[in-house]
Amino acid sequence: MKELELRRHAARQPDADALSPEGRVQAESVGRSLRKDYDFVFVSPATRSAETMAWFLRATGQALPPHAVIPGLVTEREDEWRRAARTAGSPAIDALKEVDPDLVAEESERLARVVLHEMFERIPDGGRALDVGHTPLI
Repeated sequence: MKELELRRHAARQPDADALSPEGRVQAESVGRSLRKDYDFVFVSPATRSAETMAWFLRATGQALPPHAVIPGLVTEREDEWRRAARTAGSPAIDALKEVDPDLVAEESERLARVVLHEMFERIPDGGRALDVGHTPLI
């Protein structure tokens, strides 16, 4: 059996790909509640995801295990997600599904078939992994 825990990045600075001071506090706080035995970690290419992972691991006291940056954790349809969230008045998946069900379905399918499959292949048998991404689906 393999386990993969998915987390979204903490609060970022407005108009920047970096955590805000509040985001660093959030990430460290969440990190204190995480397990300390990850065999592998994954992050999206976004700096805010890597920073969140660093604060998570700092809070757990775990050294950086084997890791990988997964480009597929970035959506190429970010403008569509933003437009749907504005129209819905919320970034919640249920609200986005009401506004653009095709976007949510297609991106969910892509994430499940390609990205998650790739990550599961890298987790050792019996291992646990942690992912920090920034797609709205996480």
